[in-house]
Amino acid sequence: MISGRYKCTLLTIMFIIFFAANPVLDEEHFMHGPLIVIYYLFLILAPYFIASRVRVLAITLPFGIAGILGKLLFDYSPMAANTFAFDCFFGVLLICFDLVLITCVIVYTCSMRKISLEAVSGSIMTYFMIAFCFADIFFIINRMSPGAFSGVGDAEIMARFRDMLYFSFTTLTTLGYGDIVPRSELAKRLVCIEVVTGVLFVAVFIGRIIALFTSYQMQRGLRRPVNRRISTYKVRHRSIRGIKGPGFAVRSRKKKSMFKV
Repeated sequence: MISGRYKCTLLTIMFIIFFAANPVLDEEHFMHGPLIVIYYLFLILAPYFIASRVRVLAITLPFGIAGILGKLLFDYSPMAANTFAFDCFFGVLLICFDLVLITCVIVYTCSMRKISLEAVSGSIMTYFMIAFCFADIFFIINRMSPGAFSGVGDAEIMARFRDMLYFSFTTLTTLGYGDIVPRSELAKRLVCIEVVTGVLFVAVFIGRIIALFTSYQMQRGLRRPVNRRISTYKVRHRSIRGIKGPGFAVRSRKKKSMFKV
C-alpha cells in the first residue's frame, strides 16, 4: 500500500510543470524526448499511486509498455509513425490512460470527508485530464477525417496535437476564441459534450467544496452543546466519610443534587 497525505497535490504539481515545459522545449531540444517519456511514465504509474491497488498497475503496465515502444517507433521509424493505424492506436491508448487516471482521482477525491488541499488538487488534476482526454479524441477525429476542424495546419503530428490541446482547453472553459472551429457533425457533437462537461464539472466542484466546508463547520458546531452540557456540572474535591484521602463530588446546577464518586 502506498500511503501519503499529498498524493494528488504532488501529481498535480508534476502535471502542471510538464504542461508548462512542453511548449518551451521544441522537438530539437535534447530534453524533449525524456520529457515525453516521463509523461508516459506518469500516466502509467499515477493511477496506481492514487488507488494503491495492484490490479490498477496490472492494467496500466502492459499498455504503458506498448505505449513506450510505440513512442520509440515514432521517433526512429518515420515510415511507421506516419501511418494512419499507428496514429489511431496511439491516440486510443492515451485516451484509455486518461480515463483510468480520471476515474482513480475522482474515486480518491470523493472518499474525502473534509475540505483539504488534496480535495482541491484532485479536482484541478481531473479538470486538466478531461481537457487532455478530449484533445486526444479530437486528434483522432482530425486524423480520420482531415478538415473536421478548420484552423488546424498540415504541420507535423505533434504540432497538430498541440493545436487540438489548445482547442480543448478553450472549449472546456467555454472561452472559444474562434481560430479553430469544428466542421464535421461528429466534431460538433463532441465539442458540445465537452462544453457541458466543463460547465457541470465547475458547478459540481464548487458545490462539493462548499458541502465539505459546510459539513466541517456543522461538525464543529455539534461539539459545542456537548461541551456546554458537561460544563453545567460543577466538580469539586471533598473528603468522603469513612474513606481516607480526597474524593470527588459532582453537583448539578440544574437539579441541585449531589453525586458521590
